Amino acid sequence: MIVSGLLLVVQAGAGHAAAASDDLRAIVQAFYALHVLGAAAWIGGLWPLLNVKVKKADVAGGTLTISHGAISKIHMPAMTMTFPVTDPTHLQMLHKGDPVQIEVANQDGTVRVIDFKMQH
Repeated sequence: MIVSGLLLVVQAGAGHAAAASDDLRAIVQAFYALHVLGAAAWIGGLWPLLNVKVKKADVAGGTLTISHGAISKIHMPAMTMTFPVTDPTHLQMLHKGDPVQIEVANQDGTVRVIDFKMQH
């Protein structure tokens, strides 16, 4: 369990947390580390991390259309969905069929893609 927690915390060194300005980076990374540990402590808390296929990346509209297979842990069938993206800056690098891992969050009643990572 300790190793799992350390592996989660290490993720704070990548992605949006690591891209923060120099004077805020340590604070943002610390909060991200606490966030992932808190989510992992809640049973099922990390289900918003999904491996999906890109159907369409709409940079101008700030949305990402994805498809995924069935997620048996939460009894969700396979489907295609479109989500608004918190920061659409990097959507231009995505193409139809690309495998990505997305992180979604409910922000003020709207489920949004808050981060994504290319899968190789």
